[in-house]
Amino acid sequence: RIERGFDFLGYHFSPAGMKIAAKTIASFIEKASRLYEQKRSAGSARAALEMYVRRWVRWTTEGRTR
Repeated sequence: RIERGFDFLGYHFSPAGMKIAAKTIASFIEKASRLYEQKRSAGSARAALEMYVRRWVRWTTEGRTR
């Protein structure tokens, strides 16, 4: 029921509207941290992390505008 709110495809739906689900944000932080740690020793952490963040932000903003 929408009155209680629910998560679907990375978003949380409630009577107040749609927002990014807390679990989605936690997963983003975990994956970004893991990516940074993996690539840090290779010297390519910044480029890989920037690309991941850019794509994630685009996904979140495009999903809320539709």
